Amino acid sequence: MAQQIFNQECVDKIGVMLLGLDDRGRITMINKAGCKVLGYSVQELTGMDWYDRFVPPEDSRVLRDRFFRIMAGKEEHPEYHENTVLTGGGDRRVIAWHNTLLREDDGRISGLLCTGEDITDRIRVEEDLRRSENRYRRFVDNVPDALFVHDETGKIIDVNEQAAVSLGYSREELLHVNILDIEINYSNAGIRELIRQVFQKKRAMTFRGTQRRKDGETFPVEAKVNVIEEGEEPLFVTVVRDISDRLHQQRRLSDNRDLLRIIIDSIPDIICVKNGQGRWLLANTFDLQLFGLEDVNYRGKTDVELAQYTPLYREAFLSCRESDLFAWRKKEPCRSTEIIPVADGSSRIFDVYKIPLFHADGRRKVLVVIGRDMTEQKQVLEQVRASEARYRQLFERAPIGIVHFDTGMHVTDCNDHYLQIMQAEREQIIGLDIRKMRDKRVLPLLEGTLTGKEGRWEGSYKTTLSRKVVYLSVHAVPLYDGQGNIRGGLILVEDMSLQQQALEEKYRLMSAIDQASETIVITDKWGTIEYVNPAFEKMTGYSAEEAGGKNPRVLKSGRHNTEFYREMWQTLRAGRVWKGHLINKRKDGTLFEEDATISPVRDREGNIINYVAVKRDVTEEVALKKQLNQAMKMEAIGTLAGGIAHDFNNILSAVLGYAEMAELQLAEDEPARKDVVQIITAGQRATDLIRQILTFSRQEEEELRPIKLQFIIKEALKLLRSSLPTSIELQQKIDTGCGPVLADPIRIHQVLMNLCTNAKQAMEGQQGALRVRLAEYDIDSGSFNAFLPSIESGPWLDLEVSDTGMGMEEQVKERIFDPFFTTKKKGQGTGLGLSVVHGIVKSHGGEITVESAPGRGTTFHIYLPLVRDEEKYEEQEAQLELPRGTDRILIVDDEPLLVEVMERFLVILGYEVNGFVDSREALAWFNDNADRVDLVITDMTMPHLTGAELAMEILSKKTEMPIILCTGYSEIMDADRAASMGIRKFLAKPVDNSVLARSVREVLDVVA
Repeated sequence: MAQQIFNQECVDKIGVMLLGLDDRGRITMINKAGCKVLGYSVQELTGMDWYDRFVPPEDSRVLRDRFFRIMAGKEEHPEYHENTVLTGGGDRRVIAWHNTLLREDDGRISGLLCTGEDITDRIRVEEDLRRSENRYRRFVDNVPDALFVHDETGKIIDVNEQAAVSLGYSREELLHVNILDIEINYSNAGIRELIRQVFQKKRAMTFRGTQRRKDGETFPVEAKVNVIEEGEEPLFVTVVRDISDRLHQQRRLSDNRDLLRIIIDSIPDIICVKNGQGRWLLANTFDLQLFGLEDVNYRGKTDVELAQYTPLYREAFLSCRESDLFAWRKKEPCRSTEIIPVADGSSRIFDVYKIPLFHADGRRKVLVVIGRDMTEQKQVLEQVRASEARYRQLFERAPIGIVHFDTGMHVTDCNDHYLQIMQAEREQIIGLDIRKMRDKRVLPLLEGTLTGKEGRWEGSYKTTLSRKVVYLSVHAVPLYDGQGNIRGGLILVEDMSLQQQALEEKYRLMSAIDQASETIVITDKWGTIEYVNPAFEKMTGYSAEEAGGKNPRVLKSGRHNTEFYREMWQTLRAGRVWKGHLINKRKDGTLFEEDATISPVRDREGNIINYVAVKRDVTEEVALKKQLNQAMKMEAIGTLAGGIAHDFNNILSAVLGYAEMAELQLAEDEPARKDVVQIITAGQRATDLIRQILTFSRQEEEELRPIKLQFIIKEALKLLRSSLPTSIELQQKIDTGCGPVLADPIRIHQVLMNLCTNAKQAMEGQQGALRVRLAEYDIDSGSFNAFLPSIESGPWLDLEVSDTGMGMEEQVKERIFDPFFTTKKKGQGTGLGLSVVHGIVKSHGGEITVESAPGRGTTFHIYLPLVRDEEKYEEQEAQLELPRGTDRILIVDDEPLLVEVMERFLVILGYEVNGFVDSREALAWFNDNADRVDLVITDMTMPHLTGAELAMEILSKKTEMPIILCTGYSEIMDADRAASMGIRKFLAKPVDNSVLARSVREVLDVVA
């Protein structure tokens, strides 16, 4: 019956090899699965000698002899064995055999029936697992740092070789100690708290401590802890680095160890055949033993009937009916996974194939059930996955970058931390040729690993792909296979950028303190100097060595009383910041002023341990403040001067105008002519006085142009020489090659005459010398900064006027530029001379200094900036004859006297003149007689219509009309504004008749 069922069609549906041998070892039966493995057809295989053709020569004799002993009944046959077979293609495959003896009816052994499973792949998996375990073990042992795997109590589960070497224990000894036995800085509670934080935060944590070697010696370490296996009994990995030599370099290594011991067992098969009605026809021994049916006559029974014989498998048998029906309906092999309990309370996992066979007419024939025990294979695969996952977890969670490369210098693997450091994608790194890296300084180190060398490198590194510059610590070691051959290298990469930045930040901070312009002094709590920066050395003249160990009182100037310092120290000792102004003394005895902020520095307990003083030199600011006060005084006087300048100039214009006309009408020998000349002279002196007032207050516009002062100085000294008494010697040293300055020659003449007059008066009644010197001077602003803040580097002209007179006290010297300040007797001076000089020099963009002491004379220095783009200037001789004309002129001024004097003077010169004192009447007349006017002369400040408004109205009617605008003083009008309005000439009152005559002719000639 069984042989009928096991026809070739049925046999071919079985998924494993089915091999029948006769008692001579010749093949009598083979299925398709066997043909596929061996590479021959059924016809070719039938009759072949199994041991001659398919057993490797080295195994053939032994296996053949054993086979014949079994056939002769001299040796028990093995129910299971494994051996290598040769295929038709020349390959070698490992087959796991389940063997059953075939007997004749009389009990004689007639052959052997074998079911075989190709386990070549499984064997390879086992070999790979062993190699993987060895590889991971070598990896862990090659890690240059000590590595501990422990539980949450600190009990050590595993260590690497470096841990044993660094601590002086053997690996077996370490497996019987606790972390607390070697880590002396952390209490039991401390370790537990650290582990709790690592477990809760799910990330690595770093701490520093001290470990004790077996011989009792201790050494500092940096350890990084991370969880590698969670659950009820979590495991932790601690990577420990000896940082005895380099505490400032933070390197952390972690590696993994493989705790898995992979055991792969052989997998038996279930073979069962049922008919179309679900009744069992055939079952193999393993099937019967598995379900406890060895003593049951199973043939012809259904799953439901057999379930009563095996209560343990009742549910499994009853559920078979549904899966059987599913296979019949599908009409093709079906595969499923079934979990089958066993007597010991465990369960087995089977990979079950149900193969339906049909008759030619479509009727059900048999259902072949083949079940392969996958339990151990599943366990192995799960262990492999767990091992890989654990290693990968350790690999990926390592707090440093890890890279593997092969002997061809190509990257084979890397963790995510390395990708983060390099800012690259995994696809860009895997397979990368390390020799093509951009920064090749690390290449010799990596190449050295392939010759068995271990090395380190640290520095700034430019990444190949992202071109990012990072500061790296690199440790490279060779990797070996099981035979000790180098199979590549391992690179441990730590990004030290933050640490390096912190170090550089510290250096920058110290550099900033050293280079700061502010003085920085650090003292202890008793006031003893511990540190001073270079600015202190430059400011005080004391070197750091000289200042160290001294008290800041070495700088005391005596300008502050005892109460001042007592209050300062009371503030500081109370823990408050003191701010104030100090006048201190340099090493050379000179004084300087500084604003200081002194702050207490506390330790962690809040006790004051130091004081830090940050002081800024304000000597220059104090000087600027004094200059500002001087400017404010002059501004106040200028405001007063401007208020009277307009009216006073109008009066002077009338006086001078009439006097000059009278002079023109008097004969040379007329006695009254001399009186008129005195009137003109007095008027000009009054004019000069007004100009001096407006000059020092900067309310009179000056006409600046490139001039050479040497010519003006020589002319002024010619005039001065005749007024000096014979007791005063005039000495001059004028550099005729000096370049030009931008100046008003009249104002410069006035400055020189004022200074020389003061010098003459200082030496009155005694022998002396008046010295005038002019020279170019290339000024370095650094040497002038303290007392002349506005002086800039570059070429300047230095005009020096000095005398050997009585000199001045310090109090007098500080006030000499104040308006109306004088040391002369009443009636001998106005006190405006030096104020005017000061105003003129400032308006020329210059500076003036004075040096004087009682009995040592006085020296003035005037600094004016040189003009390099010199414009040629030729002095013009004064025109003695006034220009004349016959043109028609309109005069407008609210002062009748001025209208009359200008009208009479211009008529004398031949002009036709119409004068008005009301600007509105003048405009009305002009509107009717515009064609009869060649020139308009108008005052600026008038009621009704100002000169500017009148000019705009006239120009709106006749755009080409030339206009001269005169003003005694105006805050809203100057030459530039007048020109922008279309006014041809701007004159400041009082207007000299000769100036008026030339200005009229100049404007008219341009129009003509």
